[in-house]
Amino acid sequence: MAAVVKLPIGGVNCYSLSMEGFFRFVEEPLRSELLDGARREQFAAEQVILAEGQQRRAIFLIRKGVVRIERGHMGFSVEVSRFGAGEIFGEMSFVEDFGASASVVAAEPTEIAIIDEAHVAELRVRDPEFYGQFYQSLAEILSRRLRETTVRGIAEYSWGGAAESTLPPLTSHDDWGGGSPLREPSP
Repeated sequence: MAAVVKLPIGGVNCYSLSMEGFFRFVEEPLRSELLDGARREQFAAEQVILAEGQQRRAIFLIRKGVVRIERGHMGFSVEVSRFGAGEIFGEMSFVEDFGASASVVAAEPTEIAIIDEAHVAELRVRDPEFYGQFYQSLAEILSRRLRETTVRGIAEYSWGGAAESTLPPLTSHDDWGGGSPLREPSP
């Protein structure tokens, strides 16, 4: 990718979880076992943790640091969000068994706990109630992210936001006419 285009995202995701709130529907001691069985890895600033399209059946918990979520678009890497300690990523690939929908890059030195599919399956076999608790927790996280994306998307469409000022200038064939009909057209 040639460059990173930064959209105004308002800092780290507002739905950050505390470590105590991680997978809040999973009861103790299973929650501790879920975390204790995770593999921990360190990533340097600007190191790619998960590449867009990469298939990994794992959930990544940020223990320390901040990551950028980036999507490739027209030769650019577009930053769409930032996540901090206590947040997870990789949950969509874990649930759907598809490649990652975006790349995740360490914005600073970052420690990640990687919970792989085999570890989740092992806990499910030991305690059948774990699976329901685990997926209820994932559903809550996905619901929050969908709500955030919807609110941000509506605000961007309705009011235009400031995102367009950070992108390369549009040419006549790039202008799809989006945004609010109430917003003044750019000069």
